[in-house]
Amino acid sequence: MSDISLMMRKHGRFMVPLLALLLILAGVRLASDSSVVLGIYGIGGMLLSVALTIYGLYSIVSLISKCNDRLMLLSPMSRWSLLINNLLVVSGYLVIGYVIMCIPSFGEGKIEAPLFFTELLSYLVSIFSGFGIMACFAYLFKKVGKSSHAPLMVSAFFIVVQCMLPYLLIKFLNSYLGEIVWVIGVGSDELLFNVFAGILPVTVIGLKIALSDMILFISINFAIGLVMWLIAWSISKTKVNYLSVG
Repeated sequence: MSDISLMMRKHGRFMVPLLALLLILAGVRLASDSSVVLGIYGIGGMLLSVALTIYGLYSIVSLISKCNDRLMLLSPMSRWSLLINNLLVVSGYLVIGYVIMCIPSFGEGKIEAPLFFTELLSYLVSIFSGFGIMACFAYLFKKVGKSSHAPLMVSAFFIVVQCMLPYLLIKFLNSYLGEIVWVIGVGSDELLFNVFAGILPVTVIGLKIALSDMILFISINFAIGLVMWLIAWSISKTKVNYLSVG
């Protein structure tokens, strides 16, 4: 069995059942627009999407910081290639989840193809950026901290950075678009648009902006992710004992 197949099976054991639940919710939502169904779909979809994202982030900590996936670490791949391939598999599952969440909007004609592909690009960049932030801290604290403390330190710094990025994004949006109304999360409507700060979604309410403006926000998030990945890559080149002893 190839390493990629092994990764798909490993992550699929957790992610595929959640995707199946998400698909069921999307099907029910497509069949009914009652307030009860809308509420269940909104809350259920959010919780399942968050669970999938947290699992993806945790896979980085598990591989780099905790080093408890011995089967993966015995792969002939380099540690960096192992991480990248691992995250490509996880990202594939996350994108499937995103597309499933869009099914009701497509069914009701609320989203057009250009907007869908732009928002899909935004989501892909958010995965790139969020995983880059987590990988950067995972490598950093693997190098400078004790292995037993590294996962907690990585998680704490990741949360701090992810709390700071939406604040900075909102400040930028206020200066760029004027005073805005926003919420944390993703929405789909004609007068909503979604941007990402790292991996965290921010929805601006009551505005319809040009796709070119959305590309600007996507580019900023991509730049953040690129910097974090470059830092992670440079740290990964230093020698680290990835297998814990005892």
